[in-house]
Amino acid sequence: MNFGTTIKEARRKKGINQRVLAEAIGCNFTYVSKIENNKADYPPSDEVLKSLSEVLGLEFELLHRISGKVFPEDYRIFVELVRTNPDVLPLFRRMYLDPQFARFVFNSL
Repeated sequence: MNFGTTIKEARRKKGINQRVLAEAIGCNFTYVSKIENNKADYPPSDEVLKSLSEVLGLEFELLHRISGKVFPEDYRIFVELVRTNPDVLPLFRRMYLDPQFARFVFNSL
């Protein structure tokens, strides 16, 4: 699922334009455009994600996950997994370098 497309589709379903959405979430409309076109240099802050969730009627957890952000508790689990199982590092490296392989792995679970 693509973050920008999800935001764009939800905004259109609400019948609002980028300027209205930007005003509702407290940011510039050019940033909304960058988000929708997956051109933003960084994921939105949790505050922006919460606002998007409220305005667009989307689940915060979904937006957080598909925006590329990691919850702190998930990060701690990941670090512990790597620390206790260093053999997973080559798998993670391959998944990072080959997104198609990563999709295959996740779709196989």
